[in-house]
Formats: sequence, C-alpha cells, structure tokens
Amino acid sequence: MTIVQLNLLSWSLFQLAVKSVPTKEEFLMHLATSPSDLDQPLYERSLFRDMETYILALEVVLGIINDYYRANQLDMDEQV
Repeated sequence: MTIVQLNLLSWSLFQLAVKSVPTKEEFLMHLATSPSDLDQPLYERSLFRDMETYILALEVVLGIINDYYRANQLDMDEQV
C-alpha cells in the first residue's frame, strides 16, 4: 500500500467517523428519559452536571482498579 492509498484510506475513515457523530440536539434527545425533558429549561445544564458527577466518580473507581492491578503486578504491556 502506497502513502497516497494509505492517506486516502485514512481520510475516508475519518469522514465516516465524523458522519456517525450525532449533533448536539440528537445527543441530548437520546439521553432524555422522556421527550418532555427536552422542553425543560434546565435540562441540558442538569444533564451535563450529572454527567460530570458520574465521570468524576468513574475516574476514582478506575484509579482504584488501576492501582490494584499495579500493586498486584497484574498490569500487562501486551494487548489482549
């Protein structure tokens, strides 16, 4: 495979990935528990605040798991 072919393949894959990303409105719609949630003035702010809380807690849990793996020498360099 030549550099030009590889570049074209990379660009095609990038375009496909970008097309599959939902718009902000679609993203919010899919996360709503009911269609009426979208009409609430504070829905978006509340959703993102909840997501931030979840992500921060998830980072703590993943840190604990990562520390456990390192402490017990379970961390492997090879990909499974």
